[in-house]
Amino acid sequence: LTMREGEFNDNAIRSLDNLSTTAAFNAFPSMGTFFLMSSLLVSFSFFKKVLRDPAFAHSRSTWLMYYVHRWLR
Repeated sequence: LTMREGEFNDNAIRSLDNLSTTAAFNAFPSMGTFFLMSSLLVSFSFFKKVLRDPAFAHSRSTWLMYYVHRWLR
């Protein structure tokens, strides 16, 4: 959002018409939705494996690979 000298943005609704401002305001909800969906997917797949093999959750290699994988992504 660029403002020239002598212009004031006193109307918040008018500033939403600008594409860059709209993208900035919509970035937070879309990122939150993305992180929520990805965490639900990771949790679902992890607990699905734990239900099949309960020892999977107590293995050190499981947690090591989990953190390495998250760090690489």
